[in-house]
Amino acid sequence: VRRRSLVTSEYRSDWKSPKKLVASFGVRALWLNLLPEAGDLAALFSLFFDNLSTMVSVGAAFLGAVGQGEPQANRLLYERIIPACSLMLFFGNFYYAWLATRMKAQFGRDFTAQPYGLNTVGAFPFVFTIMAVVRDSVSAESAAQKVTIAWQVGVAANFIVGCLNIGLGVAFAFVGNALFQFIPIAAMTVPIAGIGITWLAIAQIAPCFASPVAGFLSLYFVFVCYYGRTKLVIFVKGGALAATAAYIYLPEVLHTVAVGAGLGWAYQLPPAAAEGYKFHYSNIGVWAGTAFLDGFDYIADFWGTIIPIAVAASAGDLMCLVSAYKAGDPYPVAETMIFDGIGTLVGAFLGSPFGTVVYIGHPMHKRLGAKSAYSFMNGVAWVSLGLSGVVGIIIDVTPKVCVGPVIFVFGLMMCEECTRNTPQRHHFAVFFGIFFGLCDYFGADAQIPGSEDFLGIQKMRVGSLLISMVWTAICVYTADRRWAAVFGWALIGALFSALQFIHNEMDYDEFFTGSQTGGNDGRGSDDDPRYSTSPFQFMLGYLMISGVAVVCKGLQWLWPNAYPQPVDDATAKEGGAQPMRVTIGTMANWWADASHPPGSPPTPIGSGLSHLPAVPPLPVSRGAQSGYSLDRPRAMAESLPSAYTRATENYLNSPSSEMNRCARAPGFISRVI
Repeated sequence: VRRRSLVTSEYRSDWKSPKKLVASFGVRALWLNLLPEAGDLAALFSLFFDNLSTMVSVGAAFLGAVGQGEPQANRLLYERIIPACSLMLFFGNFYYAWLATRMKAQFGRDFTAQPYGLNTVGAFPFVFTIMAVVRDSVSAESAAQKVTIAWQVGVAANFIVGCLNIGLGVAFAFVGNALFQFIPIAAMTVPIAGIGITWLAIAQIAPCFASPVAGFLSLYFVFVCYYGRTKLVIFVKGGALAATAAYIYLPEVLHTVAVGAGLGWAYQLPPAAAEGYKFHYSNIGVWAGTAFLDGFDYIADFWGTIIPIAVAASAGDLMCLVSAYKAGDPYPVAETMIFDGIGTLVGAFLGSPFGTVVYIGHPMHKRLGAKSAYSFMNGVAWVSLGLSGVVGIIIDVTPKVCVGPVIFVFGLMMCEECTRNTPQRHHFAVFFGIFFGLCDYFGADAQIPGSEDFLGIQKMRVGSLLISMVWTAICVYTADRRWAAVFGWALIGALFSALQFIHNEMDYDEFFTGSQTGGNDGRGSDDDPRYSTSPFQFMLGYLMISGVAVVCKGLQWLWPNAYPQPVDDATAKEGGAQPMRVTIGTMANWWADASHPPGSPPTPIGSGLSHLPAVPPLPVSRGAQSGYSLDRPRAMAESLPSAYTRATENYLNSPSSEMNRCARAPGFISRVI
């Protein structure tokens, strides 16, 4: 009898089969899967208010830092940016709901759609380090023109980020494993953690400490709900004390939003609470134009921010994908990166200076029981509210103490995911890489102007995301004693310094002299250049590091017994750290468990196996927690019915199986059972 597999553990892109792609839009394949369940409704509240929190915070930042009271900023926000973002959210959320149904069809089980929204990681740096700088420095006839030019530069920068994201996604499709062999996970996630702990965490909860009575409860409910996992019950079925009682809980985000909104209005904190407030909104609908081209005249000075934001967006995609993978839902990496780039390009055409990406909250939504419908419903809600002008009103009536803590918790999650996906031996590099984000956020105001401390912090700020990536990679490979990789990253640092992407504002006339004066000791006249801070000096510094790496590599090669050899995740002693599911240097096992989430028993594949007897309980002694080999799980398999025996034996013999990879870990079988 020839057996035909019902599901597969190997991903096959639907884009290679046009007939299969068209069929994925069918009623049963797509639209019936978009009918909501209880878990979808809870996840919808979480994702909608997360998107709303980002929109409110970024919109307020744009009006404050770029608008500075100029009415033109309000018109651009309400008539250009918000409609563009709303349409982007609709298409993006629908796309990822559709992707989840395609994954379900291919692997035979439900997938939770990836959450999607505005690129919070890039939005705040774009507001404060690009558009606000242009607003204050550009020459124009009126304040309205300054705001318009600043917006155009932001849209142009967003267009470039979209192009770079697509390029990185295409590159990953062909050389993904090669990139992982040279770019450590920490180098891609630490810059994001730096933004997470500053713009997404500290900046968002600062209003809570400015009005503690209005803000403390809103902030504390984040810890109660997300980390204490304690939520209010809004419905009990079957009797509260009954053993079979079923509970429906209030979504986590609503605790924070409800308390913050009530107390915020009690203290008259939102803009709409101001005396004489009037809201004016016109030209409802979507705008499209050439703003993304008009801003290129001013873009040259901001490559040090644009490039790392693009890399950070792709790295953020990767971190979210790894997070979803660890929760049991692997998704195609290159397709996700490319589509996020396309979504960002569409936003730039429509006048948005902010890109869109997948979010970090997939495991939380999966834990709620969400499938695909929540993502689709979120897109429908946003396109309805955004194109009708309601979002503009929501921004004005929402206090910051209401939405800030919602973004804050995702900033914390970024830092958590960074350490979870990084080996313990690299944690020092994580914290060192975050320093540059802190310098960018806080600046050098606490230092004496002109001192070495002041200038050093200023140089750590310029291109901080890119600096963090370079130094994190150097530190990671130094800890692993992979000196050739250290040499390569030091050369990249030297190149970025020479091109003035990092450490210095772009001015090639000052390549050797730098922009600072006062002599190298800081005690000279204003006519004496301070050569020590020039781009040339930074380039030399990185070249010296590359020279040390060459010497260390030579010593390691000449005297292998005297100088320690390279280490990797397989040979390093992590001191009890949890093993990584995705190791540096490979994604070969990405789809190994797609048919059954990690931690679940292997899924029997083949005809005639759909009705199998229950698995009898298998006691495991305490002594079995050490010294396990593959013989013991095979011995367990022998006690199972014949159908399970065949499936389990095939699973154990698979080189990519979870048990084959982990069976030698002490206590693994006891934890699985």
